[in-house]
Amino acid sequence: GDVIHYTIVATNTGNTTSEFSQAQEVGNVFTWDAGAGADTSWFTAANWSPDGVPGAGDVAILDTNATINLPNITNATVATFQQSAGTLTGAGTLAVVTDFTWSGGAQAGAGTTTLGNTGTLTLSGAAKTLSRGLINDGTANWTGGAFAGVGTFINNGMFNASVVAPFSPIFRNAPGATFSQLSGSSAFNAF
Repeated sequence: GDVIHYTIVATNTGNTTSEFSQAQEVGNVFTWDAGAGADTSWFTAANWSPDGVPGAGDVAILDTNATINLPNITNATVATFQQSAGTLTGAGTLAVVTDFTWSGGAQAGAGTTTLGNTGTLTLSGAAKTLSRGLINDGTANWTGGAFAGVGTFINNGMFNASVVAPFSPIFRNAPGATFSQLSGSSAFNAF
């Protein structure tokens, strides 16, 4: 990825100046383009643009009506996952460390998508279908779009609902987790 260098200079009221400099590596952005259509595997480099497989520090984007298969051969980890269309499926686990923005499309299969404990899950936009496991260990903000499907959403962190829409998958709020209906009213299939 690229490296960003930044410097912060602060001066207090006594005219004393402090300076802090840091270099931070920024991951690459990979957008699903299904390559030449030979397969739908997450791990096929030609299925992403630019060619390559997103890693733990990268951004992965699914914004087209296509299918990504995450097979149960090894798990995938990305810093950020953005899904506005298409289907993520398969028996593998997708771990999202920092930011998961889901505004459309479907998640299916026997696998699990997990959000890390410092991450933010933004559920907005159009209707979504959850037919796999989704585990929130961070903060989830649901602001738009009904949920269909037969999957299970497990909230181990904080879940904020600000929408009037049905949530058909099973919703489990773990002991010690926080659920807040900030506005609107939503119908949940709690278990």
